[in-house]
Amino acid sequence: RRCVKGVEDFYEAQVALSKALFRVGHHEKAEAMLEKALELRPDFAPGYQARSQLQTVRGQYDKALATLELAEVLGPGDPTTTALKGRVIALAEGPAWAVRKRSTTNHYNLDTDMVDWADRFVTQLESIRLRYEEAYPILMNPDAPERKASVLIFGAAEGYYQYSERTSGDRSENTLGHFSPSTGQLLLFLEEDPSDWNSYHVIFHEGMHQWCHSNGLSLPFWANEGMAEYVGGTRLSEDGSTIEERGAIDSFLKQRLRNLTANWKQRLTWQKIMTESPQEFYAGNAPLKYAQAWTMIHFMMESGFVDGEGQELKKTFEAYLQHFKEVSLDEKRQA
Repeated sequence: RRCVKGVEDFYEAQVALSKALFRVGHHEKAEAMLEKALELRPDFAPGYQARSQLQTVRGQYDKALATLELAEVLGPGDPTTTALKGRVIALAEGPAWAVRKRSTTNHYNLDTDMVDWADRFVTQLESIRLRYEEAYPILMNPDAPERKASVLIFGAAEGYYQYSERTSGDRSENTLGHFSPSTGQLLLFLEEDPSDWNSYHVIFHEGMHQWCHSNGLSLPFWANEGMAEYVGGTRLSEDGSTIEERGAIDSFLKQRLRNLTANWKQRLTWQKIMTESPQEFYAGNAPLKYAQAWTMIHFMMESGFVDGEGQELKKTFEAYLQHFKEVSLDEKRQA
C-alpha cells in the first residue's frame, strides 16, 4: 500500500495489493486496483493471473480459462499459470460423483452426493446465518456484495480429499472441512448420521468462516476459530425455523474439552494464543489451541446475566472485534 501511494505507476505493487485485497474478500477493491495496474502494463502476465482468480471465485470458469490462456501467451512456461488452469478446469468439472443434487436458497448453492439430505443441509445453512448475525452483529457489512455462496458436502472422506487436491493442490487430510478464499467454495465431508444434530457442527463451523469472508473480514486466527467453534454448538430445529439451543456443548466440543483436560499442562497463555501467526496457531497441538480459543469465546459470549447486565467481558470482546474491523490492512499488525 505504501509503495502504491509513493509511486503512482508502480504496477507490480498494484497487482500485489490487489492480491492482498482478494485474499481478505475485498473483491471489488481488488478488481479496481488490478485494472489500474493493467492499464499501466497491459502485457503483465501476473496481472492476468490475478484477474483469473477474481473470475474463478465468481464461478466464471470459462472467462478465467480465457484469461489464463492470455497469461500463458504473455508469460510462457509460468508454473503459476499452469497450476491455476488445472484448478479452474477441476472446478468447472466438479466432483466425480455418480449421483448429485443441487439445492438452493437465497444465500447458498449447495451440491452433494448425499442426495436425500441436500434440502435439509441447505435449509440448516440458511438458518444458521441468522445465528451468525445474532451472535456477531458487529461483523455484518451492509455494503458487502450479495452473492450465493457455494457449498459442497461429500458423503465420503476420500472424495473430499481428491477434490480438495484438484482445486487447491492440497488433500487437506488433517481437516473435516474448510473454506477456500481462492475458490469461494466451502468443502466438507460428513460420514456421521445426518439425522443427529451433533453432525452439523462442522457445517456450522465452516459456514462461519465463509460468512466472515463474504463480509470482507480477516479476523485474528484464534478468534476466527474460537468464534466458529462457538456457533458450531448451535442446535436448530429440523426445519431450521427455530434455534433450540445456543452455545451447546455438542459431542464435537465435548471431545475438545477432553483434549484440553488431557493436555492441561501444555496449554498456552491467552496472550500467546492471541499473538500467534497463522503458521504458529495451526502447528503443533492445534486441537488444544482450538479448545482454548473456543472456551475463551464461550466464556466471553456467555458471561453476564440474562437481562443484559454484567456483560462487560462480552462488550470488551465486541470492542476488540470492532477495532480489528476498522483498522486498515497496514495497521492490522499493530491491532
